[in-house]
Amino acid sequence: MALLALIVVGAGCGSDHAPAGSDLLSPASVVSESAAPLGADSDSGPTTDGTVNTGEPSDATAGTSATDGSGQTATGAEPLPPLPDPAPALACDGSTVLCVDASAGDGGGGTADVPLVSIREAIALAGPGATIQVAAGTYAEPIVLDGVSDLSIVGGFVAGGDFTARDAQTDDTVLQGTGDASVVSITGSSGILVEGFRITGGGGSTDTYSWFGGGVHVDAGSSDVAIVGNRIHANAVDHGDDPTSTFGGGVATYGTDVTIVGNVIEANGAGRGSGIAAIGGSTTIQRNVVRDNVSVGDHGGGIYAAGDVRILDNRIEGNRVGVALGYGWGGGIIVFGDDTTATLQGNVVTGNLAVGAGSGVFVDDGADATLVDEIYAANLCTTDGGTQMLVDTGGATTTVAELRNVTITATDCPEAGNGGAVLIAASDPAATPCSVSITSSILWGNRADDVQVSGCELTITDSVVEQPLDAAIDGGGNLGVDPMFVDPASFDFTLDPASPALGRGASGTTP
Repeated sequence: MALLALIVVGAGCGSDHAPAGSDLLSPASVVSESAAPLGADSDSGPTTDGTVNTGEPSDATAGTSATDGSGQTATGAEPLPPLPDPAPALACDGSTVLCVDASAGDGGGGTADVPLVSIREAIALAGPGATIQVAAGTYAEPIVLDGVSDLSIVGGFVAGGDFTARDAQTDDTVLQGTGDASVVSITGSSGILVEGFRITGGGGSTDTYSWFGGGVHVDAGSSDVAIVGNRIHANAVDHGDDPTSTFGGGVATYGTDVTIVGNVIEANGAGRGSGIAAIGGSTTIQRNVVRDNVSVGDHGGGIYAAGDVRILDNRIEGNRVGVALGYGWGGGIIVFGDDTTATLQGNVVTGNLAVGAGSGVFVDDGADATLVDEIYAANLCTTDGGTQMLVDTGGATTTVAELRNVTITATDCPEAGNGGAVLIAASDPAATPCSVSITSSILWGNRADDVQVSGCELTITDSVVEQPLDAAIDGGGNLGVDPMFVDPASFDFTLDPASPALGRGASGTTP
């Protein structure tokens, strides 16, 4: 993909900020987080009572699929998959339920009274259908699951305790990598759950062509794998001859059936998709916080996705791509490739940077993407401009983006007149073109033109757009009036009951 000339990051746009420590989040606690006010510090950390202090408003509602107080609701939003319940504490029998506690001295047979001291030893003893319960502590051992079936590995139990209760937020269970391998590697396995850990210090796994998955790597041949309620941070896939072509600093999946739910994935590094790289297979990415990940390559800062992918109700913020190279696209999310069908619904995408364009989201190379009830706000651009969304050609099939009830607002640029909401461009005039439809959406307050289109089809219908629209792209029913957000400075994009834009844009609440 060759779209723009090299761009130098301007002051205020290229700085990366490493987060302070944040705690583990269960799927339910990720649901309760709301987006921070624009410009506020989004770092979270443990409080004295063991809960998560998000530093954010406590009264904000969760999930963008709900109807807001003005009666606004998204058009065509699909019911979301149910969130998994936290894994329960089970009685340790040393057979179907094995318990592990690093503080247990010489260890024993895996019961609560005499637990094992090594997770790898527990894996070797576990049969199909087993559960491994792990007490708080640091486990500096690679976790390798090869040809394993129906196994749950669950952290968050009290060290030195009786394994009768678990709380992953207060009982920090650390899987510590060595820097030269994935912390958790899953190959040819099925029915796997990894829940309630802090996963850090990983360096990825290699094949003949690249490196993947600093924190977690799920390889082809695996199915029904769930990565749930972990904090995956400070992993770096920066090996090999070309670090810019490595994938998934936090999590990488390849040709697998994977669910990634309720995790905090932050401060990881790779070439592409430094938070998550999901390539091929079927992937659901739901109710995660993906933030402050930095990609040294040119595609995808937070999430890099290809295949059958659903990206639902996540907060994606503060990710970067292309800063070192001087060019890059897709700061928050990229969906990529001819065989990709992507649904993006209910996400809040903010504060991300792509040095080229598409700081929030990039749909590229023949991907077919549907975006519903999405908020793209205050994503960054450089001194030479940029946009929050980019749609480009390049694949053998038409790149398609369908936007319904999407809000794109407050493009954050260092100079007035730069920026914009959406750039739709045929970077290769000889390639199959792209087709974009925008319906019942709001494009407002983005400094420069909301829409820039070249060599592709675009229709905008029943939306609020600040710039005057050419007749060629105006599908009718569009307004050029202030949508009257309730409190955008506090990240509340619900519409005032008197707004002329009711029924347009995202529902306004945030996961």
